[in-house]
Amino acid sequence: MEPTLNLSLTHRGVDLCYNRIASGFKTNITYERRLLVLFVNLTEHDVTVIVNGKKTVIKPSGSVARINNFQELDRIEEGIPITKNVFYDFEGLPEGEKGKTFIVSNLVRKFLSIMCGINSRPDVVSPNTEIGCIKKGKKVVAVTRFNSN
Repeated sequence: MEPTLNLSLTHRGVDLCYNRIASGFKTNITYERRLLVLFVNLTEHDVTVIVNGKKTVIKPSGSVARINNFQELDRIEEGIPITKNVFYDFEGLPEGEKGKTFIVSNLVRKFLSIMCGINSRPDVVSPNTEIGCIKKGKKVVAVTRFNSN
């Protein structure tokens, strides 16, 4: 069996793994590269993600993706007006950029899939606050995954 040199290092957030067979002039170098994704939080609040015990807090970017809407009268029952929201457009969502994933609210993500089609923006996700989230009382304090369309 040939002696092997295993080396793992991280350079600028990219993990490089080298496996070198150290016998004579025969050298095989292989590497595995995991691409770094930049999450851009387009909500007004911190998004806390806990995966495998590692906690990551993604701060708001300062820009917020929103749905434009207005209310119109739906009907009147017992003298009480009942209105409905009419959603017609969204704003604050940049064009897709390689290496960036945009975090938006569930409502914005769902509206985007209706307006632009399912899978039209795979770079847009929302925190999964339904399944596997971490709660303190009734309040969600962290998520363990994101939803995409």
